[in-house]
Amino acid sequence: MLEGKKIRLRNLQLNDFTKTVIWRRDRDVKKYAMMHPFPVTDELEETWYKSYLTSKDNHQIYFGIEEKTQEELVGYIQLKNINWLSRNCDLGIVIGSQSARGHGYGYEAMELILDYVFNSLNLHKISLKVISFNQTALNLYKKLGFLIEGTLKEHYWTDGQYYDVYILGKLNN
Repeated sequence: MLEGKKIRLRNLQLNDFTKTVIWRRDRDVKKYAMMHPFPVTDELEETWYKSYLTSKDNHQIYFGIEEKTQEELVGYIQLKNINWLSRNCDLGIVIGSQSARGHGYGYEAMELILDYVFNSLNLHKISLKVISFNQTALNLYKKLGFLIEGTLKEHYWTDGQYYDVYILGKLNN
């Protein structure tokens, strides 16, 4: 468990699927997180949880983002495609509860995960992708020291059109 002032990053638990399935059905969450457009059922989400929680794969790590005072799950953060030889990984984050957005939980979760990635896992680089119209996320990542390393032109389709996707990275300096 990683503790911050307002939030903690904790292991996912099987009963978390009842919240995350709601977020993964939310059209805005899907759009901003560039998720697939397919329906997500309770059964699919629960099956994924059971698979992840019993997996011995060391190339992905998921944390629930929990607000400390209410002990309420407000989102999740994931490290995936962990390459232990080249010491890098990809990151994804979702603040799923609309009422939890704008309270600094995402910023604090990012600070905690960056410390974990660079100081506990000893990785050298972390990368992420963000859709071009998500200015809030871009500002957050730049504030944390991420740099735009490239643009995938017309890479993501949503709402009847293609959008560019930025690739951002941060080195452990």
